[in-house]
Amino acid sequence: MTDQELLKLLHEDFEAGYVELMDTYIGLVYVIARSKLSSICSEQVMEEFVSDVFYMFSRQIEDIDLQKGTIKAYLSIIAKRKAIRTYYQQTKKQAVYSIEDKDITIALVSKENTEQTILEKERREELIQAIHNLGHPDSEIIIRKYYYGQTATEIGEQIHMRPKSVAKRSERALMKLRKKLESVKLGGLLYE
Repeated sequence: MTDQELLKLLHEDFEAGYVELMDTYIGLVYVIARSKLSSICSEQVMEEFVSDVFYMFSRQIEDIDLQKGTIKAYLSIIAKRKAIRTYYQQTKKQAVYSIEDKDITIALVSKENTEQTILEKERREELIQAIHNLGHPDSEIIIRKYYYGQTATEIGEQIHMRPKSVAKRSERALMKLRKKLESVKLGGLLYE
């Protein structure tokens, strides 16, 4: 079933469309959930996560423009953004306390952990600012490639460039970023 047909089905017979949507894309959303959350979330939390992603998608059906992206891309973006929020919510809970049966363990955040967290936040902010300073379309290419996980072909379709041009601009933009951020350790984010 094509994206157009699926979107039409969702508009005409929401229940049937929703079943088809889940049958087609539940594996994708579970892969994103497991890759981002399996180390910190229970299976129940991941199941709720997957349900929430499909619910969020269904709430945005009227706003979906297949000229801007595929249903797969929309679901991937929703899942990745929700995964980030879920990750921070879960780690925040775990940093404060964890309860196992009758034994209560309080995890205190040490001074070193606090300093490390602040340094990481500053590095991320520097990186984001440096990416935005690259200008259009370089900043968009970097964000789409490394944040949304899009391929050069997908990016090219979205910003109306040939995939080879996208790949070349990506390489040049990374070289610019590396020069600007030589003193910042990026933890392998930009290195493949």
